[in-house]
Amino acid sequence: MSNRNDERVLNAILNPNTPFEEEHSDKTSVSKYETSSEINEAKNLEIEGVKAAQAGDLKKAIESFSRAIEKAPHWASSYNNRAQAFRLSGDNDQAWSDLEKAIELSKNYNDEKVLALALTQKGTLLRLNGKDDEAIECFKIASSFGNCFAKQQVVSMNPYAALCNQMLSGVFEKLKKGESY
Repeated sequence: MSNRNDERVLNAILNPNTPFEEEHSDKTSVSKYETSSEINEAKNLEIEGVKAAQAGDLKKAIESFSRAIEKAPHWASSYNNRAQAFRLSGDNDQAWSDLEKAIELSKNYNDEKVLALALTQKGTLLRLNGKDDEAIECFKIASSFGNCFAKQQVVSMNPYAALCNQMLSGVFEKLKKGESY
């Protein structure tokens, strides 16, 4: 009889490219952001930006995120969201600049969620540029805050884990077919 932990381990072995679990962090932290009208306005502008991006209007999304930054320049989330829009529009230099700012602010304000998201985006950009060693460090930090995509990247970039998963998958396939391994 298997328990929930056994199921998670088997899932990680048999499906190495899927997230392990829902996003969560064992760490508990309290953001240092205080609720303000500026942050509330920025959040509303971010919602506008996300809707525009989902509709494919990246220019409008970037404008909304830029206005959010003007309203609350200390709000890391707006920089992270604008970085995503810049990245999707192909402007990786501007995305990089916004990610650096999002990382700085999220560290200053103890915003682990945005820090994990920004580090994951930074890791993705680094990986796209062939800088895997730097990318995996970003993914490791982001995964420590519960980012499932970052965890997935850490596993997929580990050659030993990939080889082990390949071997175990082969064994299980043979066992399913009734063959000896």
